[in-house]
Amino acid sequence: MKPSALTVCAVLALLVSAALGRADVIAGGGSGGGYQPFAMPNQGGAAYWDQHSLDGNGFNVGYFLSSTGAFTPQASAHAMPALNLQWFGNSGSGPGTASPSITFAATGPVTTQLLLTVAANAGINQLGWYNVNSPNDLHPLYTGATADPNDPKTQTFDPNGEFGLYLKGAQGTYFSQTSLNPAGDTINGGPHQHFAVFQDADSGRVFVGVEDLFGNIPVEFTGDFNDIVISLYAPRPPTPLQAPETPEPPSVLLFAAAGLGLAGWVWRRRSRIAKG
Repeated sequence: MKPSALTVCAVLALLVSAALGRADVIAGGGSGGGYQPFAMPNQGGAAYWDQHSLDGNGFNVGYFLSSTGAFTPQASAHAMPALNLQWFGNSGSGPGTASPSITFAATGPVTTQLLLTVAANAGINQLGWYNVNSPNDLHPLYTGATADPNDPKTQTFDPNGEFGLYLKGAQGTYFSQTSLNPAGDTINGGPHQHFAVFQDADSGRVFVGVEDLFGNIPVEFTGDFNDIVISLYAPRPPTPLQAPETPEPPSVLLFAAAGLGLAGWVWRRRSRIAKG
């Protein structure tokens, strides 16, 4: 947990799944970017989210999502199940791997789950969403919330169009479109991305890690993105072709069998009359 700023950008399609079906969450922007292979975190900074943490060794969001470092099942109650991860951004190395403007769109209501909060400012941080056409109209999802694996916190909202994420913290309000961030919230003169987006390639579920500190952060540089971690998915009912077959109740099967028996009797009777 450290102070942070946020930036993200690009155009991506995030496929997300749920128990009732599968739907698309689409993230977009204008600066390119795409999903990159996930390498196990080492705090080396090759990916903008893979930094050292003020919380200790092995605490950045990559360790959390891969259940390594400080988040092994033996060390943390917040350990995650095995995921086939990829992360969204630019190829290369360093702060430039962050995509500066990420927005989302879904085919229906979006459900979020609060997975982790490792922040000194957890009691005042507010995470929410906004419509890209009215970024001043903020819709809170979690305010002063603390993640508890024994008491999952979820929120569902219907953005009705393209939306972004924001974090309102002690040092300002940061948006997933970094052009909306406070003046001076930069990394080496460039945008400071406060959101890191990941996807489980198997299930399609999307994960977002958030950094709550402003500008160039001591020790963490761009941030550790573990201040708040959420998942996003957009469930929808299966299409008719995907709908499971409904077993026929015994009474219906019995009626069908009786009908077939009657039809056979009528056919045999007509056959005898015709021969006679």
